[in-house]
Amino acid sequence: MSGISFLLNLLWIVFGGLWMAIGWVIAGVIMAITIIGLPWTRAAFNIASYTLLPFGQKAVSRAEYFGRQDLGTGPLGVLGNVLWLVLAGWWLALAHRDHARRNDCRHSLRLGACEACRARALANR
Repeated sequence: MSGISFLLNLLWIVFGGLWMAIGWVIAGVIMAITIIGLPWTRAAFNIASYTLLPFGQKAVSRAEYFGRQDLGTGPLGVLGNVLWLVLAGWWLALAHRDHARRNDCRHSLRLGACEACRARALANR
């Protein structure tokens, strides 16, 4: 891992990446508990590791990696994606959105919003 990747990963973990990774681990555990979710449990854990340390990694197509198409890219993959969205994906998406909103305060590096951001949030209610 390069020095800049290390620094960016450290900042990512400090400012919320750890909580997003924990969310994916929880999703993986929930999927493991349900019998229907077992095929996607490993994917959730892989995404958790990617979410924890995203800088310095590279996403590669499965067809390019394995040299052939696989089961997850056909109609069964679509069904699996819909099941994932219904069972776990929606609340993880909401968690990512809420995390982005909480960290949108550009005026202050301390946790929580600065006064100007608080006033803007109250005005938008």
